[in-house]
Formats: sequence, structure tokens, C-alpha cells
Amino acid sequence: VGIDVFKSTQANVVDVADRVLAAVEEARQAPQLQGVEILVVGNQADSIRESLSELRKAGLIGAALSFFMLLFFLRHLPTTLIVSLAVPASLLVTLAAMYFLGFTLNILTMMGMLLAIGMLVDNSVVITESIFRHRQLHPGHPLESTLAGVKEVGVATLAGTFSMIIVFLPLVFGERNQMSIFLVHVAVPIIVAMLASLVIAQTLLPMLAARMSP
Repeated sequence: VGIDVFKSTQANVVDVADRVLAAVEEARQAPQLQGVEILVVGNQADSIRESLSELRKAGLIGAALSFFMLLFFLRHLPTTLIVSLAVPASLLVTLAAMYFLGFTLNILTMMGMLLAIGMLVDNSVVITESIFRHRQLHPGHPLESTLAGVKEVGVATLAGTFSMIIVFLPLVFGERNQMSIFLVHVAVPIIVAMLASLVIAQTLLPMLAARMSP
């Protein structure tokens, strides 16, 4: 006797699989089923967990490599820490936006966030470097130097961010087909993460940079 269990549209595959396996284990203890062998032939939750684990591992490795690469080129640990702060902050904003937009954390959305990690530090690097260059020119005026550094590259970072975001907008607002429905789950996290990185790079990072020694 074979039994196939399918989830509903809004249900979580992993949660459904765990509850089904719990029901199977409970059924094994029933007196009526003693002597009956129950085998789990296939479980989609296992492949999903494995894929998410691989994506998480790749994300951690990529974040670590990005940190050491920034440290190698910037050669200033406080600046590197400030720039690296943009990545987790932007991803937290992205997760919150996904929650309110009705997106779940799955392979496609995690792939979108992983693709965005490398781009999240661009605005922070440009703005932070401009701030510290102005602070070296005017060491006695940290606040004024910070504002001047942000204003100098503000338009450039804005243009650069929107030029990358506009590439993914057709996937969100374009024609609906089988492929675009899947790609929306990749495009939306990238767009939200890029917008969050722009806001953080022009607000939170200058505030921290103004209070840190050059």
C-alpha cells in the first residue's frame, strides 16, 4: 500500500513533512500495525534542507571573503567594520520587507539575497572612502567633512544603485509567465536589499563614520 502526501498551496513543505513523519512514528506504535513495515520512500523536505544549508554555507563564506577583501584594500579595520555593517543591516531590512510582501524564505529568495551580498557594500565603500578623504583634508571638522563626503558622491551612488535596480524591474512588473513567477522571488530581494543599502550608506554609515577616528 502506497500513500502520497501533498501540501496545500500556502503550506510549508518542511513543516508538513515533519508533521507527517511524526504521525508515521505514532502509527508505528499502534497495536493494529504491529508486524507491518512502514517505509518512507521519498521526502522533499530533505532536499530542501540540504539546499538551504548549502546556500547558507555559501553566504557565510562569501561574507567572510568580502570582509577580508575589503580589509585588504581599505587597510583600515574601523572602516572595514563600518562598511561590513551594511550587509547584515540591509539583509535584515530585506527579510522584514519580504515578510510584509508575503514572500517566504525559500531557495529562490535566499539565492536573491546571496546575489545581492556582493553589491551591498558598493555604496558603503564609495561613501565611506569619500568621508574619510574629506576628514583627512579637514581633521578638525568631522561633522562638516562627513556631510561634504556624502554630498560629493550622493548622486553617483544614487545613479549607480538605480541603474542596477532597473535591470530587475521588468521581472517584477513585466509579463507574467511560468518563468517570471519564479524569477520574481529572486528579483524582489535584490531590489529591496539594494534600496536598503543605499539608505543605510547615506544615513547610518555617515553617522558612525563621523564619530570614528580616521
